[in-house]
Amino acid sequence: MIFFTKGVVETVKKLNWSPDIIHLHGWFTALFPLYLKTYFGDEPLFADSKILSSIYEPNFQGVFSDKFYEKVSFDKIEDKHTNELKTADYSALTKIAIKHSDGIIMSSENLPEAVIEEIKQSKKPQLNFAESKDEEIYIKFYSKKF
Repeated sequence: MIFFTKGVVETVKKLNWSPDIIHLHGWFTALFPLYLKTYFGDEPLFADSKILSSIYEPNFQGVFSDKFYEKVSFDKIEDKHTNELKTADYSALTKIAIKHSDGIIMSSENLPEAVIEEIKQSKKPQLNFAESKDEEIYIKFYSKKF
């Protein structure tokens, strides 16, 4: 995941493309908001970019290796941003994405209650599952919030 995240961001930098909105989908992209706001936080190309994460129901069980946290820490990202990754499971990755995103879309009607609560407590712009199916609401969300 770290290689994927850094590789995509470095590619965007090489293309000299400054995205207005970066819309991420699922747990595999959960590190993007963290890295864009911290590791790449001083990168001018992303200074005005807004990060939107679509959260889906858990489709993997288990926990990543204990070394996952160490590998993220290697990039000198402060512990206050990565503590959740000490137990790198679906819940931790989702919390990291929510914490560092500018907006959230609940893209499943079967999200764990703890994830829904985390999204609500974030007080960030959000769409629930029913709203995310309505094209007009989606367009207004993008237009007004970002």
